[in-house]
Amino acid sequence: MRGALRLLGVALLVVSGSLRAQQVSEYQLKAAFLVKFTAFVVWPPKSLPPPKEPFVIGIVGADPFGRLLDDAVKDKSVEGRPIVVRRFAWGQSLDACRVVFMSDSEGRKVARLLLATQGKPILTVGETERFAQQGGMIGLRVLNSRAAMDVNLGSARANGLAIRSGLLQVANSVIDGSRGGSR
Repeated sequence: MRGALRLLGVALLVVSGSLRAQQVSEYQLKAAFLVKFTAFVVWPPKSLPPPKEPFVIGIVGADPFGRLLDDAVKDKSVEGRPIVVRRFAWGQSLDACRVVFMSDSEGRKVARLLLATQGKPILTVGETERFAQQGGMIGLRVLNSRAAMDVNLGSARANGLAIRSGLLQVANSVIDGSRGGSR
């Protein structure tokens, strides 16, 4: 676990250092984090696709990434499953996804996304203000050229996901529904 925490810390430094040195865009940074999150979440084994089948990161609604997220997942995998990005329109089934990202442009539809993923082992990540406080699992934003995240541990647990302590340690806040508190 210490190795994973060090890896996340190094990734944070490299990406935020690159942000200043190369003017990496907000969505390059967010794409890198979406991929890194897959190493810090534990899905129930039966919820993962069969070996060699793709591990799907879905984007719901407007896609702010363009090709950035596709490029970030190139040659990456989760437990031997290649990561792929798929775009979904509202109303399409998200059951094939293990991660779903909702952009700020879809902010009025947070409740709709959470209803569509309720009780399913799908990590919900959004960039709308207070996404995690509204029941999303990870609220991801960029503040002063640095990634900042809020983690709703209670929502993750309710959907059968475990979030490793390495991610919780670097979160700005952790909401734990089982105790009703946050840090």
